[in-house]
Amino acid sequence: MRWAKRTSKAHGRRRATFTVTGNAYRIAITPDGTRAYVTNTAGQNISVIDTRPTDNTVILTINAGGSAGDQPNTIAITPDGTRAYVTWGGDPQRQRRRH
Repeated sequence: MRWAKRTSKAHGRRRATFTVTGNAYRIAITPDGTRAYVTNTAGQNISVIDTRPTDNTVILTINAGGSAGDQPNTIAITPDGTRAYVTWGGDPQRQRRRH
C-alpha cells in the first residue's frame, strides 16, 4: 500500500492522505473537487477517491493492466469533469481509456 497526498494550492499544506494499492504516481482532481484519480504504476491500476471532507476513501479501482511493464503514468481530467485521460509507460500502442 502507498499513500497519495492532496495539498492545498493556496498554502501547500496537506489536506488529506489516501491509501491506494501499488505505487501512487500522479493525481488529478475533478473540477468540482469531489473525486481524485490516482495512477498506481506498480499496481497497474487507477484509484478513484471520494474527496468529500468526511470520506476520502477509494470508491473504485480501475484495472489498467496489460503487458509486462505497461503502466499508467500521468492523468488529466477534462474541464467538464466527464473524462480522464491517462498516458501509459511501457507499451507505445496503448490507447486512451475512458471512465
